[in-house]
Amino acid sequence: MPTVIPSHEYPEASQVDTTDPDARLQYFFDVARYFGSLDYQVFQVTKESCIQRVCSDLSRMNMFFVVDAQFNYTLESAIWTRFFCQLGEEAPDFPWTLDHFPSRARSFSDIYREWRIANGLDVPCSMSPLPTGSEDGN
Repeated sequence: MPTVIPSHEYPEASQVDTTDPDARLQYFFDVARYFGSLDYQVFQVTKESCIQRVCSDLSRMNMFFVVDAQFNYTLESAIWTRFFCQLGEEAPDFPWTLDHFPSRARSFSDIYREWRIANGLDVPCSMSPLPTGSEDGN
């Protein structure tokens, strides 16, 4: 296993505004820079590969609707794990849980929706509100 020699102080995850995707991405780059493994081309290839894998996995699980929070958590943790796996036991753990990702009511993942379209699969057209007690006969 390679020995990691930090280039500066390890970034602090608790200081990141996890509701901001750009802040989460910047933290990822800061950690990669810390480990001396920041390579944008490798990141892009890893990201695209993980998008394909995550979308394919969700589709195989018959997941039609996937909210942004769940999708982004799943995708970002997959990218993190795959990108840092070459560090072996020194690889940092993904710093957040699903609770750290913003959940907007009825906000479905555009990435997953676009992947489904590109793969000839059905997609949700729009979301209508759930029926209330008076609308569903109760």
